[in-house]
Amino acid sequence: MKIGQMGGIFYILVAFVCLAGANEQNFTQNLSQNFTQNLSKSISVDTAPDTTSDTAPNLDANSSNGVFADTAPNFEIFHDENATNDQISNALDGLLDFARANAERINEEFGEYGERIFTHFIYNSKISRTGKFDFDKITEILKFSPNLNYNEGEFDNPLNIVNSYGCDIGAGVANDENSTKFDSEELFALIDLLVSSGAKPSENDAKMASACDNFDAFAYFLANGAPLGNGVVADITSSEAEFIKDQNITLDYLLKTPPSDLRRIAQSYDFSKFHADKMRFFEESLKYKGINELDKKELEGFIKFSALMDNSLAVQFLLEHGICEKDRQMCAYMKAQAKYFEAEKISDMLSLELKHKF
Repeated sequence: MKIGQMGGIFYILVAFVCLAGANEQNFTQNLSQNFTQNLSKSISVDTAPDTTSDTAPNLDANSSNGVFADTAPNFEIFHDENATNDQISNALDGLLDFARANAERINEEFGEYGERIFTHFIYNSKISRTGKFDFDKITEILKFSPNLNYNEGEFDNPLNIVNSYGCDIGAGVANDENSTKFDSEELFALIDLLVSSGAKPSENDAKMASACDNFDAFAYFLANGAPLGNGVVADITSSEAEFIKDQNITLDYLLKTPPSDLRRIAQSYDFSKFHADKMRFFEESLKYKGINELDKKELEGFIKFSALMDNSLAVQFLLEHGICEKDRQMCAYMKAQAKYFEAEKISDMLSLELKHKF
């Protein structure tokens, strides 16, 4: 089954960051908005292929829920946008019946789209409408030990699908009143259940959690073996830029002297709290990579934005994690950016730090 094109979104995120390094005045585009807009488009199930027959599918009368034809499960109900919650629930019971009678086929790919039985327990229209998971049924299907590390469309694995719901926690997708709301504790419980059942977190899982500001999931994935890729530092910078944009202030990296309102907001309680929350991702990342191992373009973008804001907290963080000892070139870049943007707080901090260490 071709569920979506989530994998491509992450390449868009990384490409966006690299482009920003070369074209700095475009760096403050709304990355998070692009992500959620693409997300809402990408998490969609292809409709069933057209058929020439107008007759109803041949249902197996021996199935307790009337879902199967011959020896293969019939997934048509899962492709029907008008299927009711009860119909979906009954169809899942039917898949359980099939699994009980054909346990050896739990990992088989059926039909034109190569659909697997397990996918429908974590992705169906009932979940999309209610934001709720049927843990009883999911736990039951897991008793058949399905492989949880298969590709599903461009998702790395079923865990990717569940993780994608993390972008709809609480308020749902931005500017979409009809988006489904998911409970963070319930979502995390399902993630933990899948990992404990054999799902292996991927690099894309960590990236998605970072882009969707889901710190608990981000830390969990890294702790459970997900490789740390690029994009985390870029997410922080773009999120903070969006915060400033929401204050009706235009960011312009070509201005040597930033607007006074920009610096005022940078020192505000609200921004400081927002910044501290985002920096948790940076801190967690440094448990797995040295600061000198991070993507250079992303780090340059973070430094440039911090200098524009005269955000001494950001620079203090970098200094405390040894940026000047581990990357002299980046340290010099930080000093040059502070000078260019007349960031007095950062310049004073750097002068004191470098005086004692070098």
